[in-house]
Amino acid sequence: MPATISGADPRELAPIDDALAQARAGLHVLEAKIPRLLRTAFGNGPLAEQRLAQMSRRHGTETIVAALEDRHPLVQRVHIGFLRGSLFAPGDRQAARAAISDLTATIRDRAKLKNKIADLEKARHAILERANQKRIKDLSPERQRDREIKRKR
Repeated sequence: MPATISGADPRELAPIDDALAQARAGLHVLEAKIPRLLRTAFGNGPLAEQRLAQMSRRHGTETIVAALEDRHPLVQRVHIGFLRGSLFAPGDRQAARAAISDLTATIRDRAKLKNKIADLEKARHAILERANQKRIKDLSPERQRDREIKRKR
């Protein structure tokens, strides 16, 4: 059974590492897609991106989605004019509305991927921790023998 430096079996870590790499790549794609959708939907893309990040930190994903779909009471209480439609990008309002609906799906997918990545990292950490505990346990008899030898001297 080949072992890594940490003592974990690479065959045990490989599926988790592959899934983690795949999820991180998907997250990278989604995070690159969000600014493009914001620029398509709203006239001031950087401002929209900044407000979206603020809302995400303060209120969470579902609140953002509800605000984008204009079905949340937060829309009436907090100044998020860029989400109202009054600041749509000049041009085709239908394209802006389509970008908003795509944006809501993208934001939800990003949140799911972040949760999946966190779960995979926890699973990977648990495997490494188990391997480390096993390695320490396997070293214990040798350490005991060394102590006995030192005592006899």
